[in-house]
Amino acid sequence: MKQLLKTTAIAAVALASSNAVAGGMYIDVGSPAFDQYFSGGGLVANDADTQTGTFTEFGFTGLLATSIYGLTAGGTLDGTIIDTNITADLMAAGITAGGTGGLSLAGNPYVVPGGPNAGDTTLALPDCNGGQCSVSNLSPLTNAAGIEDGEGFGNTWGFDVEYNLIATLGANGPVYTGGYIDFFFNDLINGTQSLAFSANVTGSSINAANLDIFFEVSFVEAGLLFVQDQYGNFQDLSVELANAVASGSNFPTFQIDTNVNPPVPTADGLLVVTGTDGVTRAIRQTTLDGSARVTLVPEPSTLALLGLSLVGFGVASRRRKQ
Repeated sequence: MKQLLKTTAIAAVALASSNAVAGGMYIDVGSPAFDQYFSGGGLVANDADTQTGTFTEFGFTGLLATSIYGLTAGGTLDGTIIDTNITADLMAAGITAGGTGGLSLAGNPYVVPGGPNAGDTTLALPDCNGGQCSVSNLSPLTNAAGIEDGEGFGNTWGFDVEYNLIATLGANGPVYTGGYIDFFFNDLINGTQSLAFSANVTGSSINAANLDIFFEVSFVEAGLLFVQDQYGNFQDLSVELANAVASGSNFPTFQIDTNVNPPVPTADGLLVVTGTDGVTRAIRQTTLDGSARVTLVPEPSTLALLGLSLVGFGVASRRRKQ
C-alpha cells in the first residue's frame, strides 16, 4: 500500500507567473482499501478505481495559525516574523499544552483576534486531531467528507499540513522570503502518516486582507497528484518535478491564498511570551480559511512554438481577407 504525507494551512492557488497554466487536479490514493465513503451510518465500498474526480483547489477551514514576531530590547516589533504550526517550535517559543495567557504588547489583556472561541485570551497548540491542521475539502469536488467522487477522502484518508514560513513585516503586512510547507497523507485505516508533497517559499503579495504566498514544489510522492498541463492533459506531478530538476527550470508552482485580518496586528492582539530559550517575543494566533492549488508551467520551447503558431495564424487570417 502506498504511503503518503502530512501538511499545514492555506488558500487559493492561481497563476504564479504569466506563463503558468491553471487546471484541474486529481489524487490517486493508490489502494482500493481507501476507496470507501459513509452512507447509512457505515462505510460503503466505492468504485475501487482509487482516483478522485477532478478538483481545482485544496480547501482549508478553521486552521489554527500562529505568527511569532521578534521584539527589540525596547519592546517594539523588530520586523521579523515566523509563521508555523509545528508543535516543537511553538513550545520553544513559550506556548504550553495547557494554554498561555498574559498581557498583550499594549499592556492590556491579550485577546485572540478571530479566535476559535469568542473572548479567547490564551495561546494554544494546534489540535490536529480536531481538524486544525487539516485539508477540509477538495473544492469543488467535495465540500464535505463522504462524497463518492472523493474516493474515501475524509473517511479513510486525508491530508494534514505542516509549515514554517519566514517573513518581514512591511507597512501593508508580511512579506514572505523563505520557508516551506509540507502536505502529509493520513492513512486513517492504519493510523499512519507519510509525506505527500512539499513546496518552498518564493515570494508573496498582499492586497487589503488577502494574502497570497507563492511556492515551488520541491517533493511529491510518485503517482499521487496529477495536474493538468497547458493542453488539458493530466500529468504525474512527480514526473514534472523530475523533469524540472533535470532541466533546472520551470518547477511546478504552488500558491496559497488566505485572508488575514488585520494584515498588520494590533498591539492588543500580540501576547508577549518568553520562550524556553529565554528570548521574549510577541505572538499572534488566529484561525484561517483558504485554499491552495498546484500549477504547471510550460517549457520555454513550448511557449515559443505557441507564439510562432499564433503568428502564423495571424498571417493566414490576413491572407484570407485579401
